[in-house]
Amino acid sequence: MKRVSCLLVISLVGIAVADPIDDFMKSELTRTKSPSLVVGIVKDGVLVKHEVYGKSDLEKGTDAKKGDLYEIGSITKQFTAFATMMLVEEGKLKLDDPISKHLEEAPKAWEKIKIQNLVYQNSGLPDYAFEPGIGLADNFDRAKWMATMTKLPLDFEPGVAWAYSNSNYALLGWIIEKVSGSSYMTFMKERILKPLGMNNTVFSAPSFTSPHRTTGYLNLNNQFTIAPPSTASINSDGTIMSNIEDMVKWDAALRDRKLLKPKSYDLYLKAGTLNSGRWRPYAMGLNVSLPGAEPYYGHGGNSVGYSAGYACYPKAKISVIVMGNVYAFGGEPMAKQIAEMYEPSLKPIAPAIKTDPDSKRTDVLKEALAAIGNGKADDALLEPEVTASMKTRRAGMGAAGLAPFRNIEKLEFANEMSVGKDKLLTYKITTKTRDFIGTFLWSAGGKLAMASLRPDGPPKTG
Repeated sequence: MKRVSCLLVISLVGIAVADPIDDFMKSELTRTKSPSLVVGIVKDGVLVKHEVYGKSDLEKGTDAKKGDLYEIGSITKQFTAFATMMLVEEGKLKLDDPISKHLEEAPKAWEKIKIQNLVYQNSGLPDYAFEPGIGLADNFDRAKWMATMTKLPLDFEPGVAWAYSNSNYALLGWIIEKVSGSSYMTFMKERILKPLGMNNTVFSAPSFTSPHRTTGYLNLNNQFTIAPPSTASINSDGTIMSNIEDMVKWDAALRDRKLLKPKSYDLYLKAGTLNSGRWRPYAMGLNVSLPGAEPYYGHGGNSVGYSAGYACYPKAKISVIVMGNVYAFGGEPMAKQIAEMYEPSLKPIAPAIKTDPDSKRTDVLKEALAAIGNGKADDALLEPEVTASMKTRRAGMGAAGLAPFRNIEKLEFANEMSVGKDKLLTYKITTKTRDFIGTFLWSAGGKLAMASLRPDGPPKTG
């Protein structure tokens, strides 16, 4: 009997066990058209999976390897916000300081913008990334940036709406320099990167060379082109270059609340609020969970030639980091999907359809969604925080993704909960091209105040 057992064990050693995450990552290489992908999964503070896939350099045929460096794009913003909170702790900044106190070039139109409007992305500043001559791939200096941006009108009054804008974090970088007396990069290295042991993390620049640096690519009509190197004209909104090993140290810092006091962390990870008192699921450089959902924070990043994602579920003690060397794919959704594969309990359960307690409200909501789908900022259906954000250039560029809501086939009620004077509503949405689960903040005045959508199944074909 013992002999048979021994032979059985030996025979099983050579059997390969399928890993669904490996299979998923290999399929993502094809879907995203990224030459390489790298993933790190942290559970209970331990890096339990770290794998690489594909090529770090297509021209040389170099296989991706552990330790390779990738630009992480806008994941940089959470580092910048963290540095801002360090200076707040030291009394060198206040979140309610007007930015004009620290920026001599600030025009009168910016006089109501405060530091908190920058970190929470509700300043109303247009996104410089869309302005000719000072875009993400352009080479420019602070004087040119200011000469361009100070002439532009605000998209909306500070605090009225939430609208993602790289300009907010560009200004934070210069404010950090002003009040700290150090360059932004020196401050970040000395105060954050070195203390955390993130010794491989750097700021991307044309002059930076390393055998560990992956080559970034653009995919144009299925043809790979080497992306131009980062100009590093602005560093504080998206030029950090890191690897899985170092990002695990950053994740540990947030999990164990290092370098900042508890009260500072509470603010850092708390959803920002607008002038109306309504919240948005965005903290300081981090997306955060909706009320009642699994606790979460994370962000994606795209730069010229790279994509990345970070997702952390603090209650479940699971974090995922992904990186790739192509522009652009959604790194945060990928990281969240991997987390859900590793821990299935994290996957949101499709809500059960219930009897609609207010069918008239549902009819108005359907009209409001149709207005958004058609790009119509209808004041009769939408609260100011929705109409204001719809008028930004970034919103206009993403309008095509909302087209399915022009003709919703079904809008089925699932749940509601009170949030202050408002209601947080959950619906199942059926359209011809894809189904969604929608979470909507419905105001006491009978208007849509916020919409959050997640796909419910893959896109439909045929």
